Amino acid sequence: MRDTSETLTARGVVAYGVNHARASSHEKFRRLNGYDFPLLVDVGGRVARSYEAGRKGKTGRHVYLIDPQGRIRFSEPGLPPLAEVLSVVG
Repeated sequence: MRDTSETLTARGVVAYGVNHARASSHEKFRRLNGYDFPLLVDVGGRVARSYEAGRKGKTGRHVYLIDPQGRIRFSEPGLPPLAEVLSVVG
């Protein structure tokens, strides 16, 4: 998502990262990787469980597109190709 932020913004897509790590850890990770999108703290993994973003108690990388009405328009584990992710945006 970092390398495609201009494409995402042009399509009206806002990217967020969500992880259970501490906020201070997120900030360091964000700087090291040059992320220009926010990383949100998921204390206790509630968000991951709500979106079923993991297997056997472990969270994993998962990409979601959620529309302004809160509907999930795209959901794929791993790192799907950007064209596949944006195919639902129109």
